[in-house]
Amino acid sequence: MSRVLIGVGVAAALGIAGCARTSHYEANAFAWSGAVPAGQWLHVHNTNGTISVVAGTGANVEVHASKKWTRNGDAVHFVESADADGITICVLYRAGDSCGPDNNSPNDRHHGLFSAHRSSDASIDFVVNVPPGVNVDLASINGSVQASGTSGSVQAKVVNGDINVASHQGALDLVTVNGSVSAALDTLPATGDISLKSVNGSVTAVLPPQLTGLVDLETVAGTVSNGFAVSSDGPVNPRHLTGTIGTGSTRHVDLSTVHGSVQLLKHA
Repeated sequence: MSRVLIGVGVAAALGIAGCARTSHYEANAFAWSGAVPAGQWLHVHNTNGTISVVAGTGANVEVHASKKWTRNGDAVHFVESADADGITICVLYRAGDSCGPDNNSPNDRHHGLFSAHRSSDASIDFVVNVPPGVNVDLASINGSVQASGTSGSVQAKVVNGDINVASHQGALDLVTVNGSVSAALDTLPATGDISLKSVNGSVTAVLPPQLTGLVDLETVAGTVSNGFAVSSDGPVNPRHLTGTIGTGSTRHVDLSTVHGSVQLLKHA
């Protein structure tokens, strides 16, 4: 009996070893460099992995991506497309999928905010350098997004992951489902709204003391904190604050979450 048990154990161990997959890593899976004029958009649409944007020192946008996988890494491919809006770069998992800034193709189910079944478990990490004034639109399903030193508008949409924007000087539209959102602006743009939203996670905005505009801070299960003087005619509500900061302007500052805290803080 002991020999039988030993034989079964050895067979099981060999079976487990046979199922183990080898991890792979490609440091230079993708690279793109080109001109994107100030005021136009760079769209980077990922599925599984991070996106990091920093201020570039050159005249061109520089995009680099690494890839790690254990299964069907070759199934993943990168597509770059150009239109009047700017440049779009997508991670695609199936032949026939298309790449566009709005992800509206009927076959286009492998990037943006929606994902169909993937045959590959590849994870892509982007590092992007952008010149001043270039707008960026970032999307990932599983992975954090961060930007630092940017001076154009930043849009980011994530399903599972945090969004962090630091030392920024433009409008913001940041949305995540499961994760926290934080943003710090060194200076306010002449125009443009500030919108930070989450479902499950905290939301924090650190804005310059010169801020003026209409604010709407709200949480369903959490608390609201505010470091500015807000004029409000509404009733006091620890989970919802609306009103005007300063002399008011057309700028809107909207911070909201369902489960988590909301903070509007004054930049030092």
